[in-house]
Amino acid sequence: MQWSPDEEGLIQAVAESWGQSVRRTREKLGLSQRDLAQRAGTTQQSLSKLENGSFLPSDLYKVRLAHALGKDVSRLFAWPEAARHHTRRTTDQAHKRSATSTP
Repeated sequence: MQWSPDEEGLIQAVAESWGQSVRRTREKLGLSQRDLAQRAGTTQQSLSKLENGSFLPSDLYKVRLAHALGKDVSRLFAWPEAARHHTRRTTDQAHKRSATSTP
């Protein structure tokens, strides 16, 4: 599937936000990447990619990390403000197109 540049920007914003959230929480708890990876049953490499915004985790991955950090999944992986703004803008544009199109 091909993503538009606007969609790619949205995906990147989400990945970066989620990675920063995990890193902040991990550091507040005084955990290394290796410690958290072991607790969550994943690798340090995949955790590093997540924290650097290089990939979007699966739902199972998110649950494992949240559990390992003692956090609620929905708070740890909250939808970032940039994504909410993008979603509103995209919805508004779609509504404008449908309102001006004729059957």
